[in-house]
Amino acid sequence: MASTSKRFLTDTELESILEDPAFFESEEESDADDTSRQSDHDSTSEASIQSSESDDEDNGTTSDDKFYFGKKRCYKWSKECPKPTRTRKHNLVIRLPGTKNEARNVERSDILSAWQLLIPEDFLQLILVNTNNKISEMQHHYKAPQPAFVSILDMTELRAFIGLLYLSGIMKSNHENVEGLFANDGTGRDVFRATMSLKRFLFILTCLRFDCAVTREARKANDKLAAIRELWDIFVTNCQKYYTPSQNVTIDEMLVPFRGRCSFRIYMPKKPAKYGLKIMCLCDSRSFYLCNAFVYTGKETTNDKTLSIPTKDVLKLITPIQGTNRNITVDNWFMSLELCEGMKKKNLTVLGTMKQNKPQIPVEFKPQSKRLVHSTLFGHSQEKTLFSYVPRKNRAVVLLSTMHQDQKINKENKKPDIITDYNNTKAGVDALEQLCANYSVSRRTRRWPMIIFLRHIEHSRRQRCSYSTL
Repeated sequence: MASTSKRFLTDTELESILEDPAFFESEEESDADDTSRQSDHDSTSEASIQSSESDDEDNGTTSDDKFYFGKKRCYKWSKECPKPTRTRKHNLVIRLPGTKNEARNVERSDILSAWQLLIPEDFLQLILVNTNNKISEMQHHYKAPQPAFVSILDMTELRAFIGLLYLSGIMKSNHENVEGLFANDGTGRDVFRATMSLKRFLFILTCLRFDCAVTREARKANDKLAAIRELWDIFVTNCQKYYTPSQNVTIDEMLVPFRGRCSFRIYMPKKPAKYGLKIMCLCDSRSFYLCNAFVYTGKETTNDKTLSIPTKDVLKLITPIQGTNRNITVDNWFMSLELCEGMKKKNLTVLGTMKQNKPQIPVEFKPQSKRLVHSTLFGHSQEKTLFSYVPRKNRAVVLLSTMHQDQKINKENKKPDIITDYNNTKAGVDALEQLCANYSVSRRTRRWPMIIFLRHIEHSRRQRCSYSTL
């Protein structure tokens, strides 16, 4: 090779260097050394990347073997149960169930005092004032001398009237003709005739009012329930004031039978009465105590569509128990992933069935002919557990829970804890509705405020029983 000690090379020297094959061999060796060093540097990182992407392949599994996927793979559920940890916060109820405030001092045998906690003096006074206003208006339709049954009502007679309503429910006579209750031929009930006359009973029933008629139209512009709103708020507030529910509550709808004219009367074909007013209720799953409720008065006029209607209904009802780590049991009308996230923010858990058209439910969880009876599937995702159970051939029940994180199954009946807990807590509102129907005090009427008032009377009897049994 020519010498390269000079600063500048002549054209002849450059040509001789380029023609020398030894020069290129040395360059190739140098490049090979550099490549070898570079390859040694990158091989570890490349191996780690490849191993991280192919862990499942090395173990003989794929991502589909470890997860269930919803429709179009929109949601992922792990097949593996989360590792057990210490007692979760939602199992620690910070407010003990039972009576509270003045209700704790009521003796079990003192029925009247317990009833007056729910139907206090201001409740009755409101009815008395507005009813007497209607009676004064009705008196002008009777010529002098006015009959005795159109006289002004007092508190004693109002209480007696409510007592007769209770008696008609106890005697299972709420659908019996009123004339039969007051009959004096031996077929009637003597206690009714001894309390008041038939005409007086019917007159009070006709004139019973619960709000000021003068301001009603103005209030109806913003509140469809204006005719009984004040009475409703008093009753619901008292229900919350004197009782703390247990660790499990139920949310469901209740239908109050009514076939008269009402802008928010609805039709529910699966209910026995089919037509009536729908009341959304929050009840204790153990004692069936009514903790909160509101009357459905139609679709909301607001443009807020950030949450679904069922989720909004639940958020309205959980106000008295939010932040208490209790569990809420709902049906498939309310249950959704949106509801689970909303309840998590309120420090509550939720358990309920899901409609099988939800896109988050994997196809494996739906009814299939190849699934065995009593077979179960679990999916876990971010403190939520999706569960599918086959009670009989070609059927499947899908539940979602934020309370359960395990896969425990009872060996005797082959049912997991999530099914058992749902069956034990799902009937709170239905049980309350049945108890009210057993001793119903409702009367035939065309006025929907009267129907709601009579349901208050039925609830107060049932609520009072809860005070006396705890």
